Amino acid sequence: MKKHFSKITTLVVALIATASTFAAGTAHVQVFHNCADPAADTVSVFVDFGVGQTALLPAFAFRQATGFVDVPSGSAFTVYVKAKGSTTGSPALYSKVLGPLAQDSSYIVVASGVVGSGFATNPNSVSTAFDLKVLAPARRAAANAGKVDFAVFHGATDAPAVDVNLTGGATLVPNAKYGDASGYLSVNPTWHPIDIAAAGTSTVVASYVADLSSLSGGAAVVFASGFLTPSTNNNGPAFGLFAVLASGTVIQLPTQQTAKVQVVHNCADPLADSVDVYLDGTKLLDNFKFRTATGFVSVLAGVSHSIAVAPASSTSVAQALETFPVTLAANSNYTVFASGTVGTGFAANPDSRSIAFDLKIVANAELAATNNTKVDFAVFHGATDAPGVDVNLRGGATLVPNAKYGDGTAYLTVDPTWYPIDIAAAGTSTVVASYVADLTSLTGGAAIVFASGFLTPSANNNGPAFGLYAVLANGTVIALPALQTAQVQVLHNCADPIADSVDVYINGALALNNFAFRTGTPFIPLVAGYANKVSIAPKTSATVADAIWNRDYTLTAGEKYILTASGLVGSGFAANPDGKSTAFDVLVKTPAQTSALVSTNFDFYAIHGSTDAPTVDVVANGALTLVNNASYSDQTGYLPAPAGSYTLSVRDSSGVNTVVSYLADLTPLAGNSGVVLASGFLNPAANNNGAAFGLYVALPTGGPFIPLTVATGINDVNQEIGFSMFPNPSNGTLFINFDLKQSEKVTIQIVELNGKTVKEVLTGNTLNGKQNVTADLSDLSNGMYVARIITANKVVNNKFNIVK
Repeated sequence: MKKHFSKITTLVVALIATASTFAAGTAHVQVFHNCADPAADTVSVFVDFGVGQTALLPAFAFRQATGFVDVPSGSAFTVYVKAKGSTTGSPALYSKVLGPLAQDSSYIVVASGVVGSGFATNPNSVSTAFDLKVLAPARRAAANAGKVDFAVFHGATDAPAVDVNLTGGATLVPNAKYGDASGYLSVNPTWHPIDIAAAGTSTVVASYVADLSSLSGGAAVVFASGFLTPSTNNNGPAFGLFAVLASGTVIQLPTQQTAKVQVVHNCADPLADSVDVYLDGTKLLDNFKFRTATGFVSVLAGVSHSIAVAPASSTSVAQALETFPVTLAANSNYTVFASGTVGTGFAANPDSRSIAFDLKIVANAELAATNNTKVDFAVFHGATDAPGVDVNLRGGATLVPNAKYGDGTAYLTVDPTWYPIDIAAAGTSTVVASYVADLTSLTGGAAIVFASGFLTPSANNNGPAFGLYAVLANGTVIALPALQTAQVQVLHNCADPIADSVDVYINGALALNNFAFRTGTPFIPLVAGYANKVSIAPKTSATVADAIWNRDYTLTAGEKYILTASGLVGSGFAANPDGKSTAFDVLVKTPAQTSALVSTNFDFYAIHGSTDAPTVDVVANGALTLVNNASYSDQTGYLPAPAGSYTLSVRDSSGVNTVVSYLADLTPLAGNSGVVLASGFLNPAANNNGAAFGLYVALPTGGPFIPLTVATGINDVNQEIGFSMFPNPSNGTLFINFDLKQSEKVTIQIVELNGKTVKEVLTGNTLNGKQNVTADLSDLSNGMYVARIITANKVVNNKFNIVK
């Protein structure tokens, strides 16, 4: 271009010096080649000031311009447009007489239209024949040094009349047809979004950005150039907007491209609990509250935006607390966190990060998951007084290592379920807080989990407390609840030999490997409030996909549960005598106990877990019915039993005939709780030779079940020691007779049917042979009682009534 200017200047100086017929003075002319006819993509321009043709622009290309050059004023002159490479003797494609030009005036000469044939007609029936359009008066500089002046010229032959509008704003040029030029408009030296709309309508056909930010004090003409439909115009150059500066520089105006931006208010300073946000001087968000967010909105890309944050209810951007320049890349997505603190009196960041108010930008933000069956989420550390942390899945992988204040992570792709999350001091196992991220409803969506607030509000002007929050693409902000747990014990009482040992998975992760029959876990914490999937698989399983049984359990925070695996997996087993289903299942007990309610008792409940056993009663010490008419899979409520020695008789449904008795010494279990389980098969031979029937005790501490020892039948014990008493009913005196075969310490108790000892007749007396003991019961109320004889290896009970 400089070469052309040099030639023009040399030529003009020569012309002025030799053309004595010209009036004194000069005018200022700029030439722009805007003829889109491919046949005229480069031309030669000659001028004749009355002294013969002279080459002005020997190789003048399409969309090329000169600067403003001085030419003689006062007389007309002829301009010749010829094919490139032409000489003074070559024929002209076009010629036109211009002038006379006014002294010290400025002109822009535009080569426009088409030379040949085969072009679309103009929609407004305006001639598209090649012509030199003269724009006058032209400006070489802005009328106001602090502004930019620009005019518009419609130079696209196949384009209809249009309105030139500021995007979302005023109409700059109404109803401009091909060949029309506007007057100059004076605007601020910044970028301006421009929409080209069909004249008189809101139908936008193209949008551009005129960046005038570097032209303060300058002037330009914006030209519509090229063809809307090249294919019907000899495949000429496509339509575009171009700005021609006074220097001759030609700048193509880029089409409007956008980025998507989401704003999150995460500044925990109480002074900024609500703010106004301005974008490029216009209020975008009014009274924008802490821990709220926008959805993603489209913002022009490629230009420098000004984002300003002002106090709530501000009246103008001049009141801004902070202003930030931001330039966004086209077709990119950003989440912008307003973060840090505005005032003073806040704790320093433990990692020496600045906590001054700032806009923290997470680039490459996602509006949706990359896989529509998954959920994508990133993490942003936005708590000023929190140190670097690791974000871990509870009992699993580290999701984000060593995240410090202000850090944002890349997105992670996960299944749409809930996740227990532990926040641990970076590089340690010290968990400082635990939360649940419930992504079950976000299939195909994306979110950013952000830390917000202060770990120590009292050291931070009593600002809001720390928490984890998730912001969704639509602007919804969700508080992640603190993780709460329930306590769960698992008991394996499935007597099927195939399941003598099983693998137990919780939420897809192996929790118990080779979990053996007749063993229990201790109480372990599981996440409450969300569906925990418990899966049971063969002991040879490789993953949860091998599970043979699955069930979801939603637990109540702070509650205790006992889950007992029961029933049968395979076939070839005896049917249940009561017609109950013996299919594998898990029995649930809640609320479960981990200790006795009274420190001198042992609290327990009973489970009938023997698939081939009929309905039974369980009677303690021959008198107290603990379990009444229990069939397979039944569970009792908790029973408080004084911690002593008992004989537990399993009786048939009549409640009279004892099937088998067991000795249960509960003395060491005072203050504890447990489960008494009927376990195994009455007839192993009819049940794949599975484990034989027995009574067992499971304790909250877990481990192998404790077997109860089979005792001699109660009737036999009574006969063995000759236990008798009279009168029955008693009027307040009871005579107790028995016969000991050897010297033993004997205790005799009077017990209520609920197990409570109300009187001790003998306490550890050493006796031998036949004994006659008189018990004074005059202080007891009428009712049913049990007389209990306790020796080193026997507990014998007989019921009696008191009637006074």
